[in-house]
Amino acid sequence: MITAPADTLNLAKKDLQAMALNKTITDKRHDLNSLTQHLYAFLEIVQYDEKKVFLHECPMAFNGSEDGWWFSSAKKIDNPYYGPKHPKYKNAMLECGTVEDSINNMQ
Repeated sequence: MITAPADTLNLAKKDLQAMALNKTITDKRHDLNSLTQHLYAFLEIVQYDEKKVFLHECPMAFNGSEDGWWFSSAKKIDNPYYGPKHPKYKNAMLECGTVEDSINNMQ
């Protein structure tokens, strides 16, 4: 189990590097999902207490069967997995997803 902030931050940095190097949109989406999970762990460990961020989930981000996660500063869903240029759904899935959590440990 990863518990050190530096470990989760290093994993997030690797996700960003992979996202920059990967060529396909599917690979980049998997990198985004991994990045979000590592950043979520990091923010929880360090007890992030700045502006509230929302953790969103798309239940069908990958082939309609796997979920994908992302952060947003807004509660409104703006799904990066099904953006306006999606070849099949176009704009129809932009609001697909749910707010699963928010992070702001201010007391």
